[in-house]
Amino acid sequence: MQPTPIYELLFSIALFWLLWSLGRKHKPVGWLLGLYLFLSGIGRFLVEFVRINPRIYFHHTLSNAQVAALASAMVGLVLIGVAQTMSAPWTPRLLED
Repeated sequence: MQPTPIYELLFSIALFWLLWSLGRKHKPVGWLLGLYLFLSGIGRFLVEFVRINPRIYFHHTLSNAQVAALASAMVGLVLIGVAQTMSAPWTPRLLED
């Protein structure tokens, strides 16, 4: 039996650190969310291989959580692409009194 919650915790901490450090740089609006969806989907997909869940999709090779994780990763990739082509980098505006 594998300690999958620990694997997910460690991956989430690493993902938080990466997103926090990238969040300080000017990126197009939606890019960071897309990156989160993509990376968290990939991480969840990989963790689900060692988890004991019924594999019911694609000739009993993927679990429900893996299919959802792949969908999350694909939505993230689309969002990154749209954000890069449609948006200008976000710049904070100072509040005027």
